[in-house]
Amino acid sequence: MATTIQECASSSAAERRRKRKLDATQEETINTTAEIDFVEPSYMDLIDINRVQACVIAGAMLRILTFFHVIHSVSPIWIPLSLAYHTCSLIQVEKKFPKHGYIVNFLLVGGMSEKLVRYLGLGIDTLWSFAMDSLIMAFGFLCVHIGFMIYYCIMTVS
Repeated sequence: MATTIQECASSSAAERRRKRKLDATQEETINTTAEIDFVEPSYMDLIDINRVQACVIAGAMLRILTFFHVIHSVSPIWIPLSLAYHTCSLIQVEKKFPKHGYIVNFLLVGGMSEKLVRYLGLGIDTLWSFAMDSLIMAFGFLCVHIGFMIYYCIMTVS
């Protein structure tokens, strides 16, 4: 409801106030009628949300196991477990489509079939998630290692 300068000048102050109140009540009714539906996240979405904490805890646990010489290398344990998790999470998704990004665009422009692009994109997304989880796990591993080093230095000095 745009009014021109001439209409505003010709109307009295009481009429302008009445129009402003009317406009404000219309805006309030428009704002209050909009609803947002809440959708409960699935079990896999909850695991995905807590993935950072799980990877940090896994890194801390692996560092403690290497400290007590239960395991000698983290890689033979971490790689199969992490890839198994990502494969299971990929299997449980009903619609399997890669995240749309530069790689999918590059593959589509390259002239590959849509089916091949979809499977290559899913593989690349899985490897990307594995790499990110591995970095987060390494962060947890290093934090616990630094904690052990600080504790060892404090105990040897005192």
